[in-house]
Amino acid sequence: MSRTLTVTRAPNSRPRRLSLSLITPRAPPPLLNLPAELVFEILELSLQTNKPSNITTVCKTISSFLDIILYRTVVLNSNDTVNLFYRTTLSKTSSFLSTHVKHVVLTFAPDHSSLQFRRIRDILPACTGLRSLSLPSGYELDSALTLVRAVNSDVLSELIVHSHEGLLSQSRLGLQQHSVCNASLSHLRISEPGDGFISPRSVLSSFGPLPHLTHLQLSRRINSNEQNDRLFIDDLDTILKDRPDLKVLVVSIFPLPWTPAGTDVTQSSIWNMVESLAMLDRRLVLRKGEYKEWDAEWDGVRRANMGEASDFWTSVRNEMVVL
Repeated sequence: MSRTLTVTRAPNSRPRRLSLSLITPRAPPPLLNLPAELVFEILELSLQTNKPSNITTVCKTISSFLDIILYRTVVLNSNDTVNLFYRTTLSKTSSFLSTHVKHVVLTFAPDHSSLQFRRIRDILPACTGLRSLSLPSGYELDSALTLVRAVNSDVLSELIVHSHEGLLSQSRLGLQQHSVCNASLSHLRISEPGDGFISPRSVLSSFGPLPHLTHLQLSRRINSNEQNDRLFIDDLDTILKDRPDLKVLVVSIFPLPWTPAGTDVTQSSIWNMVESLAMLDRRLVLRKGEYKEWDAEWDGVRRANMGEASDFWTSVRNEMVVL
């Protein structure tokens, strides 16, 4: 008597070929065979047209690359971005924040009594690997120093301030007690001139002794008070003489805000005064200042929070070579 063996498949069973595909090791994406620098460039370009969440699904290694890109420069340009990144600092490990967040850029100035200001004050010490901090104009000296002192990083090397607006105020905090991060600062930029005059040496003293300062940018407008122009030049001369370790002092000369576009600042008296001093010390570099140039440096970062900002000091070095 013949026997018949009937094999039936359960309605929800998975075909064997599909089950094997889940346990068979997958080859890494060909992208990972490329040099790391090239991988970063490809991913940064991809972020211009793709959401990060779409790219992270490729593999964990790609996700790690994206974390490096997305978090190395954090631009806080609104209350919402402050709140979002504050929550990120609570959810990420301290080692993640230390190794990933290298630059924090604050492009708006929440009031010092606001929740957002307090959250920024909490964000900064969480990023212990911070190398660069950018502050907007408008903060009084105490508020600016509060944020600088909040940084808990011994590798902070650059402080960028949009303008000296607000730094004219007198400090009530006691400037004799400066945070550890001030000692590590080597680069200080006052990107644009503000209303009112503050002498270059007063700017420096506001941030402490700065014993390791090697790169300094200051700014001045044309057609300003002539007596203050002379004080400005005298301070530049003193800074150059008192700081032999200073490698470069950049002075950006700006037109008046209401002057026509294309105004030639090189024909101004302050340009000629600084130029005469620069002939005596090649560390002094003159530049034509452009309003909102400071903000434009972060445009590429703000678009997808990716990549590095334009390297101001690299462009200065190139100009020094040309000179």
